[in-house]
Amino acid sequence: MERTFRWKFGFRRLNSVLPVIIATSMVSAAPIAEGSSKFLGNITNGDPPSNFAEYWNQITLENGGKWGSVQPSSQNGFNWGQTDAAYDYCKSKGWPYKHHCFVWGNQQPAWVNNGNARAAVENYIKTYGSKYPATELIDVVNEPLHAPAPYREGLGGNGSTGWDWVVTVFQFARHYCPASKLILNDYGIVNDVNATRRYLEIIRILQDKDLIDGIGVQAHCFNIEGTSTSTIKRNLDSLASTGLPVYPSEFDLTGDENTQLDRYKTYFPVFWEHPAVAGVTLWGYTHNWKGGTIMSGGREYAALKWLRTYVDSLELKMCVTSPVTADVSASSIRISFPGRQGIRIIMSSSQKLSLSIIDPTGRIFFHTPTLTCTRGDNIFSWPRQSACRGVYAVVAKGAGFRDARKTLFK
Repeated sequence: MERTFRWKFGFRRLNSVLPVIIATSMVSAAPIAEGSSKFLGNITNGDPPSNFAEYWNQITLENGGKWGSVQPSSQNGFNWGQTDAAYDYCKSKGWPYKHHCFVWGNQQPAWVNNGNARAAVENYIKTYGSKYPATELIDVVNEPLHAPAPYREGLGGNGSTGWDWVVTVFQFARHYCPASKLILNDYGIVNDVNATRRYLEIIRILQDKDLIDGIGVQAHCFNIEGTSTSTIKRNLDSLASTGLPVYPSEFDLTGDENTQLDRYKTYFPVFWEHPAVAGVTLWGYTHNWKGGTIMSGGREYAALKWLRTYVDSLELKMCVTSPVTADVSASSIRISFPGRQGIRIIMSSSQKLSLSIIDPTGRIFFHTPTLTCTRGDNIFSWPRQSACRGVYAVVAKGAGFRDARKTLFK
């Protein structure tokens, strides 16, 4: 895997006592959003790739969780193989697992019809809820506006609300999955004010019945490429007016490497920095149905490299005034500043972490997202570029740990 950075300061051994960072566990590079208040996830098809945890901290199954994959042949036959793998992996990591999805107009069992739909949907959701009770997030109904279930009449059809069939599915989900956050998911929302308005009609019906906990907005390339960022933000604001968290659920962008990078820089921050957004799920990184891959053969494309630096940098800016500091007694990392300016990283074994220094104005003075440290002492002098006097924040982050401290530079 290609991971490169260029030091802008000297690397030398110093004998004096310097700032100390101690890490005691052997880990690989941390997920991009490790330590953030928002998750940054991706899709898998069963077991995640070996490098998945170096980038992402949430999983959605691309196809294996869809009803047509789980119950393709009969009412009593279930295939939970991919769901087991993804769910168990998330539980082992302490990450949220998002199930996708219960009811949709595509990839549904061919044997379901209006005559048996109610019993079949209830049995499917009941079985899922008993098997995976700790699921954090569920796309209960997918694409009600653009691909409604063909068997919806068997679930109540339009009914008195105009969306009774959606209400029925959410009622089942609330009853059988009481610990999960229930989400409505659709595409073509953030780029279309009229679709947003229609989407809000369904959301408010569900809200009135206390059946919905989050709003899913697919952010596929064919909806957001070419759409103004002001339009996207305006529609996100409209969804946020409900008071519900928003989950951009299927984010991908295409183009040659430079074009894709520019598109990520343009569109990703609109979602990530919106206060209502609780997490973003990318729709593939080593493969993507629309050609929006951001890694191939272990090589990170420019968009993926930028993504890590951007998320790290944004998080660090939030730490400047009052750095987040772990309880030293419970943490595997400690930063201190005795003696002359410099940085010592003492490792019990080799691992990667990110290291950043923020100057008194809040500007990122130095940042490397993938600093490789070997076992023992790794000693670095202060960056050689011009530094003004004042209080600096030094932040180190790895898998499962982060510490930030202030130091006065004279």
